[in-house]
Amino acid sequence: MSAREHKLQQTIRISHRLKRRAEEQSRRTGKPVAVVLSEAAEQMLIPPPEQDPQTTLETTTRSILTRIAVLDERLTRDLILIREMVGIAFRIYLNHTPELPESQREAANRLGRQRFVRYARHCANNARECASILDEHLNPVHRVDEEAGDAA
Repeated sequence: MSAREHKLQQTIRISHRLKRRAEEQSRRTGKPVAVVLSEAAEQMLIPPPEQDPQTTLETTTRSILTRIAVLDERLTRDLILIREMVGIAFRIYLNHTPELPESQREAANRLGRQRFVRYARHCANNARECASILDEHLNPVHRVDEEAGDAA
């Protein structure tokens, strides 16, 4: 506050707790209680002068880049997890599926291609709708809706 600014006197009511805090601050700083309260009100109610736009831009950019790095790390972890889950699923499938006799392989390949097309379409639909098959099986509300539909 400049020497030319006119100060107004104002009477206010404060809590006992606030008064004790102001008195403690007054003892630490050597300033009168009224000055401590006035400075606290100014800090709370009057915004600081604007910073240099370049500094503000750099701070904002740094904050955004940090957030992007965190999201990138999370995405990388999620992709590693998905890769591992798919690998484990295929290993389980291959370990527990008996080999077919030669006479049944052509029909099994045809059926496998049809099932894969259905699977790929289902994946594409879920990706387009941002849905997950886990939602269908783990979400109790969805499960109740499905059971109601099956009963109809």
